[in-house]
Amino acid sequence: MDNINITKKVYKTLIYGIYLLYGIIFLGLWSSAPDYLEDLNYYLKVFVGIVLTYIFNPFYKQEFHSIHGNIAFSAGLLILTSTSLTAFQKRIQNTFVRVKDEILIL
Repeated sequence: MDNINITKKVYKTLIYGIYLLYGIIFLGLWSSAPDYLEDLNYYLKVFVGIVLTYIFNPFYKQEFHSIHGNIAFSAGLLILTSTSLTAFQKRIQNTFVRVKDEILIL
């Protein structure tokens, strides 16, 4: 198996895992999902960093493939999601806990 196929498989596995965990969190199906989402986000960031460093290395000419464009796009999304969506999800969790503790318990 060549590097491109491995890169595609790892990238798609991480991305689909993150999508799945966001859905599980949104539906409130699994209380440990945010912890796993945080881990997957970390691994995706490291993976994207390694791939971008390899692809855009100025000392080595690398052939570009469509997966590299997807990974570069993901780098931008990772910056946005790690700062905004994760903060939004934590705020919703905190609000839910406050409402449950202060309002719903009579």
